Amino acid sequence: ADDFSGGMEAAIAQEYDAIATIAGDAGLVTYIDRAVDAGIPVATFNSETAAPNKRLFFVGADLYKQGEAAGKAMADAIGGAGKVGVITGFFAVEAHELRRKGFEDYLTANNPDIEIVAQVENSDQGDIAYTQAQDMMTANPDLAGIYVTAGGPFGAAAAVEDAGKTGEVKVISFDFVDETMEYV
Repeated sequence: ADDFSGGMEAAIAQEYDAIATIAGDAGLVTYIDRAVDAGIPVATFNSETAAPNKRLFFVGADLYKQGEAAGKAMADAIGGAGKVGVITGFFAVEAHELRRKGFEDYLTANNPDIEIVAQVENSDQGDIAYTQAQDMMTANPDLAGIYVTAGGPFGAAAAVEDAGKTGEVKVISFDFVDETMEYV
């Protein structure tokens, strides 16, 4: 949020004509509202905070429903039962939490035989996701899946591949990023 808030501050100070920003954190609401109050229309895209704000419009998906869809995809991929781990970018980023919560709620409501055995934060870094995926597989040799809510899913996929568990441990993630697409 600090990077985005700094950018918003600069845009307000320089009296931009309009601002388009990602707003996945309630901490940005103050800056969105300040920009609008200064006569600068603000549009948000990709990720949205649930906190009320004065933005003009939002373009993007419902992140909670994305999490639910990921939960269904995981359940289908692992046959409705097994142990799964969750790697999220940041617990403090509302967008990541919506995806994580949608996933968890879907599994709780629809798949009682799926157990979430780990939930960790990787700071959107693939190398951290790699180590976390290794740790999950070591702690749970029968791990069936890993869900990555945000950045770095290629790290988890690489760990699965390096462990010789391709096809055995399923990785569910988002975004068409070159590093991730290598594992699809």
